Amino acid sequence: MIDGVGNRALVLGVPQLGMGYTVLTGVVSDTVGWIDFSGGWTSKKGYTAILRDFQGMLPLSLVETEPAYVLHLFEEAHQLTLQKGRALPQNYLSLRANVEKIRKDYEKPLVYTVLEPDCGEEGEWLLERSGSLLRTEFFGGWLLEREEMEPYVQAVVEASESRLILSEVQRRARIEEVYRQALAELFPEVRRLLYKRRLEEMAYVLLKLEKAEEARMALAAAIDLERPFNLFKPNPFLFELVVRSILSKIAGSEAKEEQEPSLIIRP
Repeated sequence: MIDGVGNRALVLGVPQLGMGYTVLTGVVSDTVGWIDFSGGWTSKKGYTAILRDFQGMLPLSLVETEPAYVLHLFEEAHQLTLQKGRALPQNYLSLRANVEKIRKDYEKPLVYTVLEPDCGEEGEWLLERSGSLLRTEFFGGWLLEREEMEPYVQAVVEASESRLILSEVQRRARIEEVYRQALAELFPEVRRLLYKRRLEEMAYVLLKLEKAEEARMALAAAIDLERPFNLFKPNPFLFELVVRSILSKIAGSEAKEEQEPSLIIRP
């Protein structure tokens, strides 16, 4: 499962002849690489206990995948950490040497081996509905950072309260314009491709959780992010993400104001 900032927890257990399991566990980020890592050797019973404890720390179920793909994801995190000039886990390389036998190269995310992308009208229908994924438990924590949303939050608040906008239609049009501006400015190609990969990985997770329609919607949204940005036909998933993030910030600010005691002494 991937959270809204691109972090995910991974567990890899590889049996060793007469030595139990080599176990690697970690949290990796698709923007900075390693967040956390630990590993070592344990028995089969110990590995089962590790999986149970790991699951207990997560809000949703772990899903099983190809061990080689987990190693592939660890390697991506390792290379990204190197590129960013950040500190590396001390014992990753020594433990990796014990699981090299399972290594495979992956040209595409694993979802493409188990799910065929939908094309034509069916694909468009799934794409149009992809924004609804953000209302499910699987994407519950997906919000954009508060700091980067602040200018757009203020613009929406100003449009909502402005006395210069004469009609409700004009007000809605101005707010819609802010949403589209945020989408255009916050999602250049590099970031769109980052979200494409996140959605591809989530599509696989959803499929393993027997949420086939949600998986197909996630994959349809991911594939659409390969296309050039279209202001008049934005990606429904990203558009909903922008709207949700802005409204969440507004709701949070209003709740905070209600809880804070007023400093104004009224007659």
